[in-house]
Amino acid sequence: MHVLIAISAGGHAMRRSIAEVVAVGVKAGHTLRALAPESEARDLRSLGIPIESWRPVGPFNVLRSIGALRRAVERFEPDVVVAFGWTASTVALGTLPPRFAAKTMVVLEDPIREAEMPKAFVEKRLPELLGRAGLVWCAYPTLVRGLVNGLGIAADHVELVTPGVAPVCLPGLARAPGRKGPILGYLGRLDAERAWEVALDALAKLVPTHPDARLWFANTGRVEGLVRAHARSLHVLDAVTFYENLPTAEFLLGIDLLLVPRMVDGLPYALMEGLVNGIPVVAADDAGLRDTLSPFAGYLVPDTAEGFAAGITTAWNEIDHAWERAAEQRARASETFDPEAVSQRLLAAWDRLASENAVASR
Repeated sequence: MHVLIAISAGGHAMRRSIAEVVAVGVKAGHTLRALAPESEARDLRSLGIPIESWRPVGPFNVLRSIGALRRAVERFEPDVVVAFGWTASTVALGTLPPRFAAKTMVVLEDPIREAEMPKAFVEKRLPELLGRAGLVWCAYPTLVRGLVNGLGIAADHVELVTPGVAPVCLPGLARAPGRKGPILGYLGRLDAERAWEVALDALAKLVPTHPDARLWFANTGRVEGLVRAHARSLHVLDAVTFYENLPTAEFLLGIDLLLVPRMVDGLPYALMEGLVNGIPVVAADDAGLRDTLSPFAGYLVPDTAEGFAAGITTAWNEIDHAWERAAEQRARASETFDPEAVSQRLLAAWDRLASENAVASR
């Protein structure tokens, strides 16, 4: 099977989802190619598949992506098209002939942002475009409701598929006891998106009452200097540690609580990683995070420094109970976010789209 992947600019979670889709397709013996803006292609070239990219230049970005898509379809003749993100999906569905649009799988993980899609376009044009797709996958229920109830997309056209995440910590392992203050973990990338600022500001509000509180960053990232400068301005730099190559299991078992502020990603992978590994999570009360955490034991808080500081304090006051609850639910979380189950659904969806449209085109 030939699978063409069209990619929008996006966050770390979307890049990780793309990498997993590519891995599943290659393992199944399919031939994959990708189209992406250069900013995304840089991070995806290590996947081992051909990637055609373009450098976005002002208003000509969409025209460049349309040209790349048309050339790829003519040369590659894909059996299935997978469009990641709102922009890639609308470009693909607005450009492709009906027979290719009907075998397009749209994958949406983030909310619609007005800077990306004007309100008039969303209301008048988007429903028609999404209606051309063969299938739409959404990462959390709020996205499904927005498409079905808000845009009028047929319910049988839309599927809820939460990304798969495998546990890395062995069952039964527990946090180290005896600490005087919480060690907080931040598992997201440090980049221009300033979700890390909420974590630092929360730490600064926590230190006066919990002087032994610490914050670990699992990655350095390209704005580490900016993060350090902000921590220094808050007088908490000595309470912050940056890790670059620490294994995820070691990181998670070294912390007391995992912090997940609202990020550009509608559903950051850090949330699922906390749940499947039995780590208590304090997360922003935002659509994708709320949808995903609500069925489990965790702490939803306002996405502010005050909100996170209060949530951390509550969790720390009952930290042993918080870890017990997190351990009890990890088996259910592992089943909910089972990557093998997601892989099987993906391959089955591709087979269905390819076979239905092969019959229809005869």
